[in-house]
Amino acid sequence: MPPPSCPTSHLPARPRLTSLLDCDLYKFSMQQAVLLRYPNTPVSYTFRNRSSDTHKYTPEAFEVLKDAVDALAELRLTCDEQAWLSQAVPALTPAYLAFLGAFRLNPSQHVTAGLSPTGELAVTISGLWVDTILYEIPLLALISEVYFAVVDRDWNVEGQEERAAEKARALVEGGFGLVPIGTVAYEWVMAVSMYPAAFGTAFTDTYGLNAFLSNFGSDLFNTYPALRDDSDDPKRFADAVTAHYRSLSISPDTKTIVFSDSLDTARSLGASFGIGTFFTNDFRKRSDPLSASKAMNIVIKLEKVDGVDVVKLSDDPGKHQGRPDAVRAALATFGLC
Repeated sequence: MPPPSCPTSHLPARPRLTSLLDCDLYKFSMQQAVLLRYPNTPVSYTFRNRSSDTHKYTPEAFEVLKDAVDALAELRLTCDEQAWLSQAVPALTPAYLAFLGAFRLNPSQHVTAGLSPTGELAVTISGLWVDTILYEIPLLALISEVYFAVVDRDWNVEGQEERAAEKARALVEGGFGLVPIGTVAYEWVMAVSMYPAAFGTAFTDTYGLNAFLSNFGSDLFNTYPALRDDSDDPKRFADAVTAHYRSLSISPDTKTIVFSDSLDTARSLGASFGIGTFFTNDFRKRSDPLSASKAMNIVIKLEKVDGVDVVKLSDDPGKHQGRPDAVRAALATFGLC
């Protein structure tokens, strides 16, 4: 039996997240880096609803969301989860895993949310980087789940059991002991100096592909086995990256590209892809079973670091992130405007 200090179960209430590990791997690798390098750096994040014209919140949904966000404070890493991370992700150090075991989210201190009269949801996250870096994925999950539990109920679970069984069959046939993989996100560009290849996949979408190819050194291109495309045309991306590898005398056959931009199943057949916005959404409308229940298109991005504006420049202009004047300045810096 585990000692009393180790929790062995999670909260069953809904809508709720049930595990601190219901998150992207790169969030933990970056939190470890932030803990080591920038433990006292303040940051802020901002929520953006790219589908606000079709997905608006109601006051009732907003109250349910606030309750679900408050419940994040009750999440903690279990002893079993900590042991699994230690074995599955050796790049996470014992010191960091001990930190994560004691880590608690504190949404009452870090998360501010509001709702406009027209149903526009506003969410900001502010605090020390090391304390706030894990909020993004849980908040996005809750915002979507609450919306479809309260606002848009025109969907059903018909066929979901069969689809889940088919997915489980594929996983079983592939074998257990799945290895978690992840990218270095836009949020932690400097992490390449700390994680030369531990997480395998470099994310090109902080300032766009051209800027990435110009600045990611040949030693890093040799070291990283994969690049991730999250906004460019897949064929153009593959052609440009292949040509760049060849210009560095690196065989493209030894490298991998992970595509993850707004994927659905049809776009993913015949290649290897990450999980995109629509990839796991197999729900259909209750009123029209032939039509898909459209997923929300939402993001949370870093806005300020130590009081300084930061931006994300994408190969898809619709994915640019940051204050408009800061985005314009960055575009000019990279000669993209």
